[in-house]
Amino acid sequence: MEIYLDLENTLLNNKKILNCEGIHILKKLSEQNKIVILTTGALAEAKQLFSIPNLEIVSTLENKVYKNNTYQFLPLECNLKDFLTSSFVYTLYGVHEDTTYILKYQERMKNFYPTSNLQMCSSFPSTIASFVVAIFNEGLNWALNLLKDLQIVTLASDSKKTLLLVSKTISTKESWILKLKESPAIAIGDSYTDYDFIKHCEVQVAMKNGETELKGVCEFQTEKSNQENGALDFILNFLKHQQA
Repeated sequence: MEIYLDLENTLLNNKKILNCEGIHILKKLSEQNKIVILTTGALAEAKQLFSIPNLEIVSTLENKVYKNNTYQFLPLECNLKDFLTSSFVYTLYGVHEDTTYILKYQERMKNFYPTSNLQMCSSFPSTIASFVVAIFNEGLNWALNLLKDLQIVTLASDSKKTLLLVSKTISTKESWILKLKESPAIAIGDSYTDYDFIKHCEVQVAMKNGETELKGVCEFQTEKSNQENGALDFILNFLKHQQA
């Protein structure tokens, strides 16, 4: 059976790590099951899991899959010259490994860029498969017109700015599960937004520490929280009963 897991507050505990017992369980499960970890953050947040064979780690932010020491992605090819000179653009950046490559920098964003290793540049390296741009709302239509040949996901917006994720192919947890899922699957998350991918799986699970709204639409709930390897505990028990 395939297994799809949210990363933060589902697989990882509140310290953003998986303990030794969890690592051991995940390694054993990955030997016989297709396991996909989904995160809206940078792949570097899941670096602790990189050594586990056959584990697929997806970052919607980077629009990439990491598996067996290899990054799988479609290179992003676009001309951003107009974005670099426009007053409509607040910040512009892309992520690869543990580095955030910034084409238009804002000091007040320093603690919000996806990684602590920041590199200013005039163009993105070939390893970038997506980028994030913050646009002042008065220039939003201008930006959308320039990006009309690319796929866009709105990450956030307020009265002044809109944050867009731009890539060659749409990059959400839902789009990735639709591309990767091949057979019946277990899906586990903690946020109601996780239901976008969970709903495509046969076994729909909310974490004990998850949001009430998610628990209301999922058939199952873990008995333990993310502090106690609750997601892995559920999977072990479910597979055990399946085999009985």
